[in-house]
Amino acid sequence: MLFDSSTDSSTIEQLGVFVLYFDPDFESPLENSSTIDSTVKVKMQFLSLQNLMSASAEGVVDGIKEAVASAGLKSTDDSPTHVGLGGDGCSTNRGSKTGVKAIFKREKPWLLFVWCFAHRLELAIKDALTGTFFEEVDDCLLKIY
Repeated sequence: MLFDSSTDSSTIEQLGVFVLYFDPDFESPLENSSTIDSTVKVKMQFLSLQNLMSASAEGVVDGIKEAVASAGLKSTDDSPTHVGLGGDGCSTNRGSKTGVKAIFKREKPWLLFVWCFAHRLELAIKDALTGTFFEEVDDCLLKIY
């Protein structure tokens, strides 16, 4: 499950939920191929856009659960439908005691939380370019926006 939240123009917090999954019906175009790439197909699909009652971790968890339920993706402890969550690294998501990650970990200990690679890369580049001309460009673009 991949998720990210945003506030729309009416200040309603919304949560976009996507699923990244293996397609079990994929047939390899290469016969008798022994490579993994030819036998497994990964797909990503938009699942839902949820209006959240709260931007807190509990509100985000409720939004993700509503998206999963509305898609009919029910899981049990014996047969989990999802094994990982991916979101940005804000404290609401990755907090170790009350964050989205912590809430789901209490319910599903096998769940893996991954901080969005693109977001981490953006933050790393911004830190690396501190004190350079990039700060002026970043400020200018922010003001234009």
